[in-house]
Amino acid sequence: ILVKEDRAAMDHGLETRAPFLDRDGAEFALSLPSSLKVKKDETKILFKHACKQYWPSEIQTRGKQGFDGPYKVWLGFSEVEMLLKQVFSKEGKLRRLLPGLTYSQISIKNYETWNLMTLGIWLDHHDVSI
Repeated sequence: ILVKEDRAAMDHGLETRAPFLDRDGAEFALSLPSSLKVKKDETKILFKHACKQYWPSEIQTRGKQGFDGPYKVWLGFSEVEMLLKQVFSKEGKLRRLLPGLTYSQISIKNYETWNLMTLGIWLDHHDVSI
């Protein structure tokens, strides 16, 4: 099933992670009391403690990091700006789907703008009636 998951993820440009798949390890983890695995705002307690000697302190204490692409940079490219104008135009399918959306709302270059643009491109390239 990992091969299928990997192919499906790659086919759609997704980054996925497989969990630890060792059966004995999984059974051991399931047998542990919750207090060794999770507290109010801390997870993987026992796992982190077991790996502590292998990780530098800056890794142990840092917060979660995502796998975002450099969408803020991409949104600054003139070619992408043209796509934004096209996707957010009054004639575009995205504006029919989200009639309250205006071009001025995308002046802030953020992840929401990137997602809306990619949705708009997808809508424009597929036979979707809105």
